[in-house]
Amino acid sequence: MITVRKMSKSDIPILWEVALRAFAPDYERFGVYPPMINLKKKRFLPPRIFGKTILESDTIIMRILQ
Repeated sequence: MITVRKMSKSDIPILWEVALRAFAPDYERFGVYPPMINLKKKRFLPPRIFGKTILESDTIIMRILQ
């Protein structure tokens, strides 16, 4: 079952891993990740105010920003 809910702070570590995989081809090609991904501090700073998290059977699969 697919569900959508408001993004929470506890989603960020999981979304960090998703973002690294999603932007890996760009990193390999250009040598940088988007500014919201900080590799040194292992930080991911998505704007949570309008963010939604998409889950499949209670497993996070994506986030969207509106």
